[in-house]
Amino acid sequence: MPYSTTNRRSQILTLLFFFSGLISAQQVKVVDVLEAPVRGVSLTNLSQSHQVFSDKNGWIAIKEFDAIDTLIISHIGFLSRQMTKEELLKLDGPLVLQFDIKPLGEVILLARINEEKQKTTAGRKVVLPAEEIERLNSPTTAELLENRGGVYVQKSQMGGGSPVIRGFESNRVLLMLDGVRLNNAIYRGGHLQNIISIDIASLEQVDLHFGSSHSMFGSDALGGVIHMKTKRPEFTEFREMTQGLKSRYATANKGFSTHYEMRYTGVDFALYTSISQRAYNDLRMGSKREHGFSQWGLVECYVDKGVVVQNIEPNIQKKTAYSQIDLMQKVIFQLSPNSLLTGNIQYSNSSNIPRFDKLNDYSSFSYDPKSGQTNFQELKYAAWNYGPQKRLFYSFQLDHSLQARLMDTAQVICAYQDLSESRHVQKYNSDERTDRHENIDIHSVNLNFSKKKIRYGFEYQQNMVQSKAYLTNSKELRAPSPQTRYPNGGSSMNTWAIYLAWSKKVGEKMNVNSGLRFTKNQLKGFFHSEKYVWEVPFERIGSKNERITGNIGMVYWPDPTLMISCAAYTGFHAPNIDDTGKLFYKSHLLTLPNPELKPEHTKSVEFTLTKKIERRNLVSLNAHYTLIEDVIMKLTADQVWDVNPDPTEVFSEIKTNKNAGKAEVYGATASFSIRIARRFTLESDYTLTKGGNRETNLPFPHIPPSFGKTALHADFDSWYGSLFVLYNGRKDKEDYDLASGTDNLEESPIVWAQSQEGNWIKEYRGTPPWYTVNISAACHLSERLDLQVAIDNIFDHHYKTFSSGVSAPGRNFILTIKASF
Repeated sequence: MPYSTTNRRSQILTLLFFFSGLISAQQVKVVDVLEAPVRGVSLTNLSQSHQVFSDKNGWIAIKEFDAIDTLIISHIGFLSRQMTKEELLKLDGPLVLQFDIKPLGEVILLARINEEKQKTTAGRKVVLPAEEIERLNSPTTAELLENRGGVYVQKSQMGGGSPVIRGFESNRVLLMLDGVRLNNAIYRGGHLQNIISIDIASLEQVDLHFGSSHSMFGSDALGGVIHMKTKRPEFTEFREMTQGLKSRYATANKGFSTHYEMRYTGVDFALYTSISQRAYNDLRMGSKREHGFSQWGLVECYVDKGVVVQNIEPNIQKKTAYSQIDLMQKVIFQLSPNSLLTGNIQYSNSSNIPRFDKLNDYSSFSYDPKSGQTNFQELKYAAWNYGPQKRLFYSFQLDHSLQARLMDTAQVICAYQDLSESRHVQKYNSDERTDRHENIDIHSVNLNFSKKKIRYGFEYQQNMVQSKAYLTNSKELRAPSPQTRYPNGGSSMNTWAIYLAWSKKVGEKMNVNSGLRFTKNQLKGFFHSEKYVWEVPFERIGSKNERITGNIGMVYWPDPTLMISCAAYTGFHAPNIDDTGKLFYKSHLLTLPNPELKPEHTKSVEFTLTKKIERRNLVSLNAHYTLIEDVIMKLTADQVWDVNPDPTEVFSEIKTNKNAGKAEVYGATASFSIRIARRFTLESDYTLTKGGNRETNLPFPHIPPSFGKTALHADFDSWYGSLFVLYNGRKDKEDYDLASGTDNLEESPIVWAQSQEGNWIKEYRGTPPWYTVNISAACHLSERLDLQVAIDNIFDHHYKTFSSGVSAPGRNFILTIKASF
């Protein structure tokens, strides 16, 4: 009996080993040349009837393929291979993929040598995929961009973020969302905070196009294009529903955000639902003042319910708190094997957002030579808030694949946007509040077609603007006021355009691309004069502008490890309602409308050199130059009308937007990514930008100081981490745009100098250099639960980014938990 039992156990063990061998033989491990597992490798048979992907450990199951199947093995960043199933099963060890060291096209330094083969243009492009967005774990879309090479972000308040690309900002940078243009008739020329209304948790990918080298994009793409793409579910063979919940907490502002999403998928129908809610308290700045300015940025007092209150914690920036909710519903139907219909509804609404750079304005300053301290006398405003910023977005998108004579694919996007924004200003010791409200209705149509290497299309957008104002007393009773920000009789802006783009491979080592775009823009505004307040010498403004822009580029690969590209292109910015029809004042500076304003247009060249070294290291250098003709700058007005939007103000300067001849902007971005070990990657980028007006010798506005990032990344099977440094150079006072005031020199540190007469005179020093050290890590606790932790600004340095009114967060502990079910 004992013998029989032992024998039976031996037979069972033998069978188990035999079957486990069969099972393991139906799996193959995929690694790179450094023996690191590669996740997400696609394995497809020639008939495309089956497709599988490798897991996080590189294992890929091949049991469902036939023994005679020829399999295509592919992954972005690696060379594709073809092998039969039989050949895979005979491998002695893992399947090794080689890095793709050939065409980099629109290249693109991504973290950890993750490059895409974009062959349509030679212009610089950076892609942020969903994995990178998750890894960066930023609180808003604006702050997400701060972490990418070549993009700078200005902040007037915590609830904001104005991207700067190649020295261009606001309405000179084009924002796109799911193929729809977001820039509208009142996008400002100063600093623009609208990007925070795009929910970062709903984003699947962000494409950063540098410069105006893309004919698909028209007016405003002078610095570049930020194209944000929201998540979309994929069809599945069986009905599936997955849900996710993500919560994030940060100590610097006691900010708590929650995101819920749901995906429902089937064979020809899919749903995606997204709900996000964010609430932030007042922001704490850094306490370590390595720059040497002991008072800079401190909040000694603030106004609460009309009374000045001493701030017991000056490092807490009172009146910066705000909240926001974002909703999205996406529905996708497969109408036929070749047709998809996507419905996309988005809604965003914020609380009041205090404009901190105005709330810390004082009426006067004085200097105490005994203490060496600046004395601030009397806050200027009791309240200065952006009202709830509401964004309603509808779009219907039809994608059709066909084999016709004129097109292979066709895309139609019809969209509607309803935007509301407002400003609420109350002077200190005043019983009245001025409320200005703007509403914009935007209708648009985009038609995009392709035929092999040719793309062409049509775009139309209509903007209708209503601007109103009210005076509200202490009892919250309001009366209409003529003090509107934009033409008080209403205004409109219509744009239509056609474009054509073409790409062709020349031989084995070169790709050439080119494009043309024709754009026509029409603007109207109507004024109702009001004596002593809104009295201008015209009743309406109007303009019509036409522009042809083009681009040509070349990508050349002398050998498999080197890429050289160059591009030449033109661009333009057509004046909108904000440029031509705004009545605006800031710090005793009054800005008047200018109906004679003409478009500014650019001529640009750029050059990119990218080199791979030993298959694991990537070095890239991009240099660019832009000449701007008829550049729009804010200069002293030639004539003064009887206009005064605020009788309590005394204006020392009266200016207007003018075409100011020629200006130039030039700079470079250098980047590298080095695989220093199997699991570790070191990457860095550094950007330098300069600019000025050729005719007036004035600095060009919005030019940031030099800035960069250096990061060490570690990637393991169940966790990853990053240690990185952000750094900025100095911005001297002489390099500020003082003519228009948009560079906000008054937000930089104050120093005092004594004149020959013995008087103390204040001077602003410009932005000091700064750096922060930061660390983050994430781990997979289980298949359904992830944890992320981070410490930003570890050394608690105090600093402000250039032109910003709010100090940056101090030491910030961040905890994020993500669950799926």
